[in-house]
Amino acid sequence: MTAAQLAATVERFGARPALVDGDRRLSWDELAEAVELRAAALSGRDIGPDRPLAIVLPNGTDFVVTFLACQRLGALAVPLNPLFTPGELGRHLAGRPVGGIVTTSEGAPGIGDGAPDGTWVAGATDLDRGATGTAPTPPAGRDLPAVYPFSSGSTGTPKGMVRTAAQLAAEADAFYDTVGVTEHDVILGLVALFHSHGLGNALLASVRSGATLVLLPSFQRDAVLAAIERERVSVFPSVPFICQTLAETRRAERAETGSLRLSFTAGAPLARETFDLWAARFGVPLRQLYGCSEAGSVTINLDGDVDATAASVGRPMKGIELAVVRPDGEPCAPGESGEITFASPAATSRYEGLSPEANAESFVAGWFRTGDLGHLDASGNLYVTGRTKLFISTSGYKVDPFEVEDVLRRHPAVADVVVVGAAGSAGDQVVKAVVVPRHAGDERALRAELLALCRAELAVHKVPRVVEFRDEIPKSPLGKILRKYLV
Repeated sequence: MTAAQLAATVERFGARPALVDGDRRLSWDELAEAVELRAAALSGRDIGPDRPLAIVLPNGTDFVVTFLACQRLGALAVPLNPLFTPGELGRHLAGRPVGGIVTTSEGAPGIGDGAPDGTWVAGATDLDRGATGTAPTPPAGRDLPAVYPFSSGSTGTPKGMVRTAAQLAAEADAFYDTVGVTEHDVILGLVALFHSHGLGNALLASVRSGATLVLLPSFQRDAVLAAIERERVSVFPSVPFICQTLAETRRAERAETGSLRLSFTAGAPLARETFDLWAARFGVPLRQLYGCSEAGSVTINLDGDVDATAASVGRPMKGIELAVVRPDGEPCAPGESGEITFASPAATSRYEGLSPEANAESFVAGWFRTGDLGHLDASGNLYVTGRTKLFISTSGYKVDPFEVEDVLRRHPAVADVVVVGAAGSAGDQVVKAVVVPRHAGDERALRAELLALCRAELAVHKVPRVVEFRDEIPKSPLGKILRKYLV
């Protein structure tokens, strides 16, 4: 479990640096003390094995300490996007009641307005004041629930799932054994820690290996390059649009980034242009990792000739079995396209709130059916070629188009709407709304009203970048929306 991995790392590397967060630096010993104090404070508010905690925080020391304090208590952590509106927060917590919500001191009043009845809300910096005593020891002999991530589904409703402490430990072990991160590495924690990519490939990787984790709350080009130079960052988990932006900035040509030894992206396809530009600017190949909320990291491209396999997401992490299958479940031949499936000790076994029949569509005899399409080459390298599910990958996030459509339909002037992912730069997508208005009128005014509605109800990355008006939505004779004509 993560708590045991933290204890082992503290014992081995106690005086070594664990976290760098702006001007704040903590050794592993100091981080352990902060976690123990936060765990005592949360226990005093009745957070424990049977009372989960929602964490609504940006990347920073408070997120790390609060998440690890939950693991110390055996309490289920529910990390949520700090950009969520109160309405989004409420929808995500509807199926997973929590005892409390930890956020920033500035954000606590607004979140408190949308918090479920009986749920306390506190700023992270206020929690430890007055905390006394020692945090209780979690029950022995139980694989306790550890984290509750969400994976949006085709229904438009976020699907939540429980991943246990043993599953998180298996994920951290697989990354450690496959990638070879050590206590001498410095990992840049730029990707969101509430997301599986940042949680597994930055935070858990650091805890398992003893590597230093350098935290940045948001993406700012100069700040990222300065952190790489100043802290001698060696491992950089990222997403394609960030890498494209960094490689294009003029400052990259002057930046001292020779410490980088491993850079990899996840969450969206990596364009060849980005791969080439990154290698030219930083002198290190940009690799691809493939994973999901249900299991964390699944594959990574560590090919020695990565230039030849740049489009591949690589081979399975150690301990993970991978197969590309036909609709009948039989394995595909090399080069044959099919659905990507895998079996992993880090994977959950079901979604909460769904019927056994619905869960059986995704979880089959210990294997997870991802809904992604791809193929294996003759060497076993995986190539992701498409999706059976309609997620939009934008700015490092997954956007469920049905959620955005539901908001837009609330406007009385909207007769019909479809939200799609339109091609952006660096393999990224932008959210595009195709709207059929009820009546002819001022499109500029309607566009402004629709965007204002979205900004009030949705996180910024879900707000459409493009709004297009049409007389009708193209559909097949059977009524199926022809999305290929909308992008």
